[in-house]
Amino acid sequence: MSNNGDPVLGASETTEIAQITERVCEEIKKQGAYIWACEAAGLSKTTAYRWRRKGEKGEPGYAQFVLACEIATIDFMKAYMAHSNDFEDVESE
Repeated sequence: MSNNGDPVLGASETTEIAQITERVCEEIKKQGAYIWACEAAGLSKTTAYRWRRKGEKGEPGYAQFVLACEIATIDFMKAYMAHSNDFEDVESE
């Protein structure tokens, strides 16, 4: 890792980003909130925001991180909406 908490993107660092991405996405799918998910996966708020900025600029490794987080957020919303629809069906009976 570099001094600012970001991995330097060699082979092992790319693997590290992929592992962190997987943990963050698992947490997003559970709770939906990006920052809380990052913290639960061991990524500080500062690093989480930095990674998002780098990803939005298209930097390798970080762009995949941002895309995966967006997909996880969509998955969370789909599950939330499916659950909400189930609840509405029970209420209307």
